[in-house]
Amino acid sequence: MLKLAFAAWAAFFLLSGCAKQQPEAPVPLNSNTGLLEIKFLGYADRALFAPGSPLQLPDGRPWQLDLFRFYVTDIELLHADGRIDTLSRVELIDLDPGPAGKVAHGPGAILEYRVPVGEYRGLRLRLGLDSLQNASDPSRFGPEHPLSALRGMFWTWKTGYRFAMCEGLIDVSPAGDGSQRESFAYHPGANDLGRQLSFSAPEHRLLVAPTGIHHYNVELELDSLFVGAGAVPFKQERQVHGDAGTLPVARAFMDRLAAGASLVVE
Repeated sequence: MLKLAFAAWAAFFLLSGCAKQQPEAPVPLNSNTGLLEIKFLGYADRALFAPGSPLQLPDGRPWQLDLFRFYVTDIELLHADGRIDTLSRVELIDLDPGPAGKVAHGPGAILEYRVPVGEYRGLRLRLGLDSLQNASDPSRFGPEHPLSALRGMFWTWKTGYRFAMCEGLIDVSPAGDGSQRESFAYHPGANDLGRQLSFSAPEHRLLVAPTGIHHYNVELELDSLFVGAGAVPFKQERQVHGDAGTLPVARAFMDRLAAGASLVVE
């Protein structure tokens, strides 16, 4: 009798121990949504943008990028069935590979959203602001909002915002040998300078599940600003600050920025 009781107790102990060793299945926060990260990555000279790093254009001309910041608006997720979800109306992106993380509004190269599970065919967004956003009163917004005056993107001398800020140094010598480096500051901003990007090719398909993190990477080839057809004429004009005389250069800047953008599913 004692042997039977001992055997039963031992069996219970072993089964209980085994049960405790079984990992519990993770419970998603919401089985109807998944986590989507949209990363904005800037590449220059075949490497991720790092402020102040020495760079070369494809022809060997030296240059340096110290700051790159721009507005992104009307970020839309395109469902496979044709529906569209607007994820954000306006964000300010600062291409700086510093600590990752993103507050609700403000600088940051990573945006994070919870989105319905399912299949998506791509992403759509605008580089720059629309006319209503550009006419906003910055004093209406809190300090963390992208359109706040504290974000440093509003012009105090005219009504409107800088759509982008791109600053650094570039060699303007005829030979491109680094003997004549000049500073540049391209700050385009006008109602007709917004550029829409739409990515919906088969390679942009994304399936969002309740668990895990899903990634869309918006990659910007920053070299393309200064090379190729319609490139920014950096030898002739290196200061763009919203005045009408430099509007053609501002258009070239936004055109080339859009042309160098692509979407990658990570």
